[in-house]
Amino acid sequence: MARLGFVGLGTMGAAMAGHLARSNHDVVVFNRTAEKMRPLLKQGAEAAKTAGAAARGTAVMFCCVSDEQAVHEVLFGTEGVVSAANPNLVFVDCSTISPAASVRFAKALQEAGGGTYIDAPVSGGDIGAREGTLTVMIGGPDEAVARAEPYLQLFARTIVHLGPVGAGQLTKCINQVGVSLCVAAMTEQLLMIEAAGLPKRKVLEVLQSGASGSWSLTNYAPRVLAGDLAPGFDARHMLKDLRIALSEADSLGLSLPQTALTADSFERLCQCAGGPYGNHALLLSYTGGAGPGTGRPASTSESID
Repeated sequence: MARLGFVGLGTMGAAMAGHLARSNHDVVVFNRTAEKMRPLLKQGAEAAKTAGAAARGTAVMFCCVSDEQAVHEVLFGTEGVVSAANPNLVFVDCSTISPAASVRFAKALQEAGGGTYIDAPVSGGDIGAREGTLTVMIGGPDEAVARAEPYLQLFARTIVHLGPVGAGQLTKCINQVGVSLCVAAMTEQLLMIEAAGLPKRKVLEVLQSGASGSWSLTNYAPRVLAGDLAPGFDARHMLKDLRIALSEADSLGLSLPQTALTADSFERLCQCAGGPYGNHALLLSYTGGAGPGTGRPASTSESID
């Protein structure tokens, strides 16, 4: 039985931490909004008052927060992970940040005697997190990855070690390019279906079973048709991810024009009233904020924060 930690209990993190809490391990969780820890306590987890407290005596700690600044605060902020002085800790960062930030964090954590950092961003959305079928893209030292993998298996189905620190984040950039373009394609398909007056469910059945089929069509399109535009994966996070991907592409000497156009669409979505929205709500950037088939502004009450 191992002692595991988890920091960041948003939509994704809460589901991932839940799999750990229901396993045969001691699990300690921390979230800035303490209220979000309560459901995990009912599943067997222990609450910590700080990230540093969660890291003390912990073998492997997972982190799933919104951006680079949030990861920095978890690691190096007041009563952060480094305050635990736990050199044997493996810190598994499931957040999506830039590859360069991951490299900086790994170096700084090791130099501070706070443990070993590996980047392990995930894909599969809130559905994959709940069902324990996420895909994990890992960058980091072999030994640390081997120590973390048995616990990653509690919430992931596919785990791939891609190279040194930063390789996981770079792969996640490439992943988000594909996800965003699939969401954009799904959005334009749904708009055409509606404008043509075709039977939506039947057309979706055709599209999902043919060469046009995608994860987005299968998992997101039914939500859109039901008017559910609330975040599983927040559109603001997709915009952040695409900005990272475009920056990485630029550093590689690449131009990604379709990705840039899609990023512009996500930026318009993030400016729509009534949010936050899930990334599958991209049609609002086409309709000026009107909900699917309603002509009225969409609304949502769920936040990933």
